[in-house]
Amino acid sequence: MISQVLIVIFLAVLGLMVGQVGKVCYEVLPCPDDEKEKPVFRKENFKYDFNIKFGLPTMIIFPLLYLTYGFTAQFFLFAFLAVALIPVLAVDYKHYIIPDKLNLFIAVLGVIYIIYLFISAQTSLAINHILGGLIGGGIFLLLALISLLIYRQEGMGFGDIKLMLGLGFIFGIKDILVLTLLAFVLSAVICVGLIIAKRKSLKEYIPFGPFICVAAITLMFIPSGFFVDWYLNMLNF
Repeated sequence: MISQVLIVIFLAVLGLMVGQVGKVCYEVLPCPDDEKEKPVFRKENFKYDFNIKFGLPTMIIFPLLYLTYGFTAQFFLFAFLAVALIPVLAVDYKHYIIPDKLNLFIAVLGVIYIIYLFISAQTSLAINHILGGLIGGGIFLLLALISLLIYRQEGMGFGDIKLMLGLGFIFGIKDILVLTLLAFVLSAVICVGLIIAKRKSLKEYIPFGPFICVAAITLMFIPSGFFVDWYLNMLNF
């Protein structure tokens, strides 16, 4: 019991420190006005200006992942993913862009996990995750094309498409479909609330990446089957 408590405390502190990588990504990765990308892992980027806003999410997520999965492949997969999703959320919220480096990191993480599944003789599951990436990215690509053809404007950014591709590799077919629906529900609720509160208008652009990130973090802890069962029970009611 004592060892469990010590591990949880250690992971909370580790999450608090590792979360500062998200702060660095937020500060140095390109926004739309940048002419070129800036390197992330440079000594001068890691100054001692600690930011609790970036450390707090991973400080909470790391111990919860351990309590949910133990030190398994899922723990390490989701821990690395969480470190990337926090700056994705922050950058897209402020600058309306998802940096390619973060999307590439998430996609590579998914590919590594798929390779692990093949090596551990879980071939059918590995194929499921490959298809999950194609379906996740494909749905958003289709939505983007429909928006361009019908409304003559960008509906989904290419950053969202690449993000869903990487997340599909990580979550697989069922989870990426539930993630997509959950992100749309979250965005609908929040957007309606912002419009009612007169914080946003119908014509203003609201980035979709943060909703994808929140949905992904939610599915780390709540199985997609919970949402499917809840929806089916609601229909039966």
